[in-house]
Amino acid sequence: MTASRDSRKAVLRLAWLTLAILWLGGLTFYAAVVVPIGAEITSGTTQGFVTQRVTFWLNLLGTGYVAVTAGDLMGRSYRGRQWLWVVLAATQLLLWLLHPILGRMLDSATLSLNDADTFYQWHRLYLVATAIQWGAGVVHVGLKYWQDSDKSA
Repeated sequence: MTASRDSRKAVLRLAWLTLAILWLGGLTFYAAVVVPIGAEITSGTTQGFVTQRVTFWLNLLGTGYVAVTAGDLMGRSYRGRQWLWVVLAATQLLLWLLHPILGRMLDSATLSLNDADTFYQWHRLYLVATAIQWGAGVVHVGLKYWQDSDKSA
């Protein structure tokens, strides 16, 4: 390999690792720590306004992760990662589509929901998509780390 190709590979690996840490670590910490504490201190609805802003950034990081790992679609050696990438991309698209739907149901003037029943139905789908994406992401990161480490050893 040439030095420029090695440098490019190192930059892509660093981008992958950074996005994996920020996206999955951020999502895990937010769901496990921030949301429960926020809901305990404020109302669940008020917490939703915080979550609306945070999930925009988590979705941006998730999109970055999907983009940086798009190379997993090439080649035949890692079929499992290819399927996981498809799950990651599909759930990320779904999350981007659901985000504005949920946002339109939040009334920022009164910090309330316009239609709580409809909101919670859409929100449940958002949470399921997030959980599926998180699980696929954890497995994808693990496989990518170990499989790529084996190649370079």
